[in-house]
Amino acid sequence: MYKMRNIGKVVLTALLLCAVAFNASAKKKEEKKAASGGKIPDWTNNPSKYYPTAQYFTGVGSARSRSDAELQSVTELASVFGQSVSGTTVASSRMTQFMGADGSYTNTSDSEISQSTKNKIAHDNLIGIEIRESFHDEKNNTWYVLAVMEKAKVTELYRSMIQKNQNEIALLRNQVAASIDKYTLDNFVRLDFARELALANDVSIKRLLVVNPSAGTAMQGVTTPAATLQKEARELAIKIPICIKVENDDDNRISKAFAEVMSQAGFNTTSGSNERYQILCDISYWDDKSSDGKTQFANYTVTGGLVDTSVGEELVPLSFTGREGSPTIENARQRAKSTIVNKIKQNFKQSFNRYLQTASI
Repeated sequence: MYKMRNIGKVVLTALLLCAVAFNASAKKKEEKKAASGGKIPDWTNNPSKYYPTAQYFTGVGSARSRSDAELQSVTELASVFGQSVSGTTVASSRMTQFMGADGSYTNTSDSEISQSTKNKIAHDNLIGIEIRESFHDEKNNTWYVLAVMEKAKVTELYRSMIQKNQNEIALLRNQVAASIDKYTLDNFVRLDFARELALANDVSIKRLLVVNPSAGTAMQGVTTPAATLQKEARELAIKIPICIKVENDDDNRISKAFAEVMSQAGFNTTSGSNERYQILCDISYWDDKSSDGKTQFANYTVTGGLVDTSVGEELVPLSFTGREGSPTIENARQRAKSTIVNKIKQNFKQSFNRYLQTASI
């Protein structure tokens, strides 16, 4: 067993796929200063003359501020992949763990790209962007910026990212295959994380096919599709029984709510007592009324959670209290039970999904 968050040093790819990685120029100490004044450079209208299309993708932006010009230039590059830099795709909590406390995924950022621009494009997964030229037209107070992606360099970056993800996928699948007890939540988490890495690879391969079609086709032949891993995870989940035991649930509404949450996640539920994974829940009720006696209250306390009985560990805790009022105690009790059911379907479901995203393996 090892902490998933520690795999980050092995799977650098996941870091890169959670944020834009900009290549620093080869000679950092000799970075070009922005030109200003004089005639507007020819590259603003004819970038391919200086950066041939056989070797580069280019994007030119112009605006009153340098950061807005940068954003425009990157937007033009993004259009090559059929995407917009204004997207807000958010990495899952599991992938986010790979960023690391040291923020190592930003170590290759080009210092000439403003932080505001980096922030705006940080979720678009574009790599290998460099700001090669910039010019300030003082007369018209306009900035011009040229952003480029060098195809050969980007090809190697994508190849490396995809291969590192594929290596980790293979490791996770091997761990599942070598398990003495295959049908565990740990193994489901491994396969589900492998699926997420494969989804990242699917995106990278699509972009590599744009940059270098032959290289993209070659990588398609050596990677595991996300659909394959999703199928494996589902087939495993359905063979992991989870027992549900609820005290004071005379009409089984609470048990059915737990069963619905587990079923949506792909797991089977039972009422047996020998299962490794059990949802244990105890519900206490008591009645009272308002001082004028016009409102009856049904109070409740719910405690329990999902437990791994093989190690005696509570995986997903559950605890909340509340009360519901009504002119009659019967209606108050029904309202209380409905509230409990809704909290299980919403709060417990969120807690269980969070566990699957953050569990150690």
